[in-house]
Amino acid sequence: MTGATIDHMISVTILIAALLITMTTFNSFFATAIDYENNRRIATKAVDLMNSICLSPGDPPNWGETNATLLGFGLQDPEVGGYSLSSHSLMRLRTSNSSGEDQIVYYPKTGLYYNNISGNFGHSVLTPLADCINYSDVEGLLGINGTYGFGIDIAPTIEINITPVPVSPPQNHLILKVDVTGSGLPL
Repeated sequence: MTGATIDHMISVTILIAALLITMTTFNSFFATAIDYENNRRIATKAVDLMNSICLSPGDPPNWGETNATLLGFGLQDPEVGGYSLSSHSLMRLRTSNSSGEDQIVYYPKTGLYYNNISGNFGHSVLTPLADCINYSDVEGLLGINGTYGFGIDIAPTIEINITPVPVSPPQNHLILKVDVTGSGLPL
């Protein structure tokens, strides 16, 4: 009777040890599966948000061209459709520099602050700060309210410069030089 009890005790101890080893081995698999599911959920939400932003003009559709209150956020150009963005809506987004500081300019003649949308050296567009919307407003309109880290960085894919080429002696036709630069890929 004592031998059978000892055999049962040893068997139960080995079974518990085997279960603990199995659980610790599979624990890393479970953690990886949870991380994968979390990343997949965030990636799906990011695609949904970008499609919503790029394929919707917002509400009202011409909010970038008017001082109307923005009820729904979208950057699509309502006249073109597709993935074409409205330059008017883009100008109403509050911009910041690479360190995250707002690009605000004070103009003493009007006594107002303006959002500085910079282009090339010496070129900028100033939009009254009261007409601009910031990230927290956009988060609220998109319904994510701080759930995800949200930021938009919009930059041109290609830049096209067209300049007339001087011809001597002057002729009856126009010659243009077209320079196209991209993000490092051949065009």
